[in-house]
Amino acid sequence: MANGLDALNHLIETGESDDFIARLAPGAVVWHNHDDSEIDAIDNIKGIDFLQQMVDGLRIDVVRTAQIPGGWFEQVVMRGTVKASGRPLAGQNCIVVLETDGKITRIEEYVDPTFGQQLTEPAA
Repeated sequence: MANGLDALNHLIETGESDDFIARLAPGAVVWHNHDDSEIDAIDNIKGIDFLQQMVDGLRIDVVRTAQIPGGWFEQVVMRGTVKASGRPLAGQNCIVVLETDGKITRIEEYVDPTFGQQLTEPAA
């Protein structure tokens, strides 16, 4: 993996966590905009596992990536098909990955406010 952002994208798309976990610094955290909470980065993998269970063909379409001081910024569209409804998922998200000495110290997730609704909408 080239950087922590690549490892995170790989985790989201495949559910494989080894590369991501290897990139984490001790005490790494993930902050979420939707609830203004900070959780342990390892614990955050449970949410990604849950997403993998709810969405078929989960993938990240990168809109823009930029190196920023101390890390990376990425604007993405998270796509797939919601298993329960068969509806397409298209979540517009931004991710900031901060690194020190090549290890992820902090991730900030700015999640599309319609994301949860898209996951729970009934079938058409």
